[in-house]
Amino acid sequence: MKLTDVISQIRTDNKIGIKKTRQVENNVESTASASDTVDLSSSSRDVQKMKEILEQSPQTRTDLIKSLKAQIEAGTYHVDSRDIADKMMDEFLPENQIQLQ
Repeated sequence: MKLTDVISQIRTDNKIGIKKTRQVENNVESTASASDTVDLSSSSRDVQKMKEILEQSPQTRTDLIKSLKAQIEAGTYHVDSRDIADKMMDEFLPENQIQLQ
């Protein structure tokens, strides 16, 4: 999961939450004369949403991490530079913009 995806989801969720909160506040104001309220800043809502997303994400694969660490320490870990270049190109250029000659 990309962090940018998470952040944009948080912003969208916050906008929806703010609208719902305003609607509830308007309803409460019309029915109650005095009540206690709690106002959360957008930053605290972002932190809360991030916690919820992290709790739903899968745990790190410790077996894979141990295996890679052992390969690195033994000097047997190999990274294919073409694979890295391919992933970089995929990240920066959508497929429809690449023209092969």
